[in-house]
Amino acid sequence: RLIEALRRHRLGPTRAFVVKPASDGTNWGVLLMTPSKWSAGNWTGERVADEVEKWLFARLSSWGQWYEHRGVLVQRLYTDDAPASAAWPHGIAELNVLVQKGEPTHVRVMAIPKPKGDGCFDVLLPPSRRRGSEASPAEGAQPWPGARCIPAPNCADSMAACKNYSVPRLLKKLEPQLSQQASLLASVFGADWLRLDFFYGHPRRGWLISEVSYPSHHDYPQEIRDAWLAGYGYGREGAPLEPSAGATPMLQVSGECVADSLLKLVGVPPVTFATSCFLCHPLPPL
Repeated sequence: RLIEALRRHRLGPTRAFVVKPASDGTNWGVLLMTPSKWSAGNWTGERVADEVEKWLFARLSSWGQWYEHRGVLVQRLYTDDAPASAAWPHGIAELNVLVQKGEPTHVRVMAIPKPKGDGCFDVLLPPSRRRGSEASPAEGAQPWPGARCIPAPNCADSMAACKNYSVPRLLKKLEPQLSQQASLLASVFGADWLRLDFFYGHPRRGWLISEVSYPSHHDYPQEIRDAWLAGYGYGREGAPLEPSAGATPMLQVSGECVADSLLKLVGVPPVTFATSCFLCHPLPPL
């Protein structure tokens, strides 16, 4: 099917594309192909399939996890055919949006293709919109009033990049659809904390969702984590904030602590969990 899809849509010889795992992270297994690379490397559909099979049937993902369903996504390159006017720092970008209790709270904006350590910045969205109690901004009004640039780890000159990008205009264009999608995903997955990644800025392709993940491995600003805890009636490190009746105590603890507690509850030794597959029967080919 993969080879046929490449041929049918003329991906490779005449159109750029990307192939990536349906469930994985850290850009592992991503194959980005352009016509020039295809020609220079004597690529074929069969060779692409061979590359895919190296990670498709891997024993573990790059996160050391098993997935119930392993699959492949094939997409046209988002930046393909984009006019020069849509180039960074004013147009095409990848946005990573942190969503808390159905409300966007933090946005990382990154240039694509991504230069190392540059071409990115962070925007903090104001607490008034996080609570979800405010009405949507009136037509012509500034969405998320009070949104501001904040220093971004691993991004050189992030504050200058943020000011050059025209963030108010970006937020005004994104607000209706972003708020709707964030609320929908949080409801569907029952997730109080998720990250929505998407490409944006191509004049003919609109926005394209790249990934939805549970971002517990990310280090967000302390005020965001405090706001998340406060949503349950508890402050930093579990200090009570006059919790409402029936509030659920929330603590910041390590993933190892959570995993050990869950495994003990179900009677599975940690070593057994780390070395055995509980979802794949039979085991996939190695």
